[in-house]
Amino acid sequence: MPVGGVPPVKHRGLEGFELTCYNPVAFVTQTPVLMAMNRVPRSPLALAAAAEQFAEVLNTVQGIAASGLTADQFTDLLDAATTVRSAEEAKEDAENFYRASVETALSAHEALEDLYRAMRSQANEHTNMTDELREQAGIGTPDPGGPGELPLILDLSAYRHVTGKIVLDWTGPTGTSLRYEVFARDGGDGNPWVLVGSASSTDFTHEGAPLTGHRDYHVVPLRGDRRGDTSNVAGVDA
Repeated sequence: MPVGGVPPVKHRGLEGFELTCYNPVAFVTQTPVLMAMNRVPRSPLALAAAAEQFAEVLNTVQGIAASGLTADQFTDLLDAATTVRSAEEAKEDAENFYRASVETALSAHEALEDLYRAMRSQANEHTNMTDELREQAGIGTPDPGGPGELPLILDLSAYRHVTGKIVLDWTGPTGTSLRYEVFARDGGDGNPWVLVGSASSTDFTHEGAPLTGHRDYHVVPLRGDRRGDTSNVAGVDA
């Protein structure tokens, strides 16, 4: 009996037996072998390029016939690829603009900070600056502890230099708008003290001092409008 429409092939076997054989090739299903597809690109621009290559090859008479796709579909595909390219170009332009804006903002910030720091430091350390102005200007008060935090000078010394100038020296802190006013009087007790200068360091040279007679000195520490205690008195003879 035919099997699957395939007629048997009969052979005479040994000892008079008849063998019936079927052609096995006739039972093999002939199906086409498909190529493995490449992965769809993840990058937007690579995806657009792949779509454009796809359309360029298949959007032809032969390609449409082979693919079963239509010309309208390829038009939609190319429009979508163009939209992606335009969006990526706009994004790149926006990113470049953002990076440039960030660099400009950082540069402006640094310039403002440097200028503000320098001006604030100069104003804060100026001998005429007061705590009231510091607070109003937003600088702050360098030493909120009050006048009691100012140094007490107990080792003021004075001597006349070979040039005739009188040099004063003492121990104390410096900086943070701290300054020292220097007072002098001629002739000892009972005479008035006169302000002869100020210093932001712990030494002072009285260049206009007379070359004769006795002279006493003392210093007073100041920070803004706060005044500390008067130092010890140091005297110099001609």
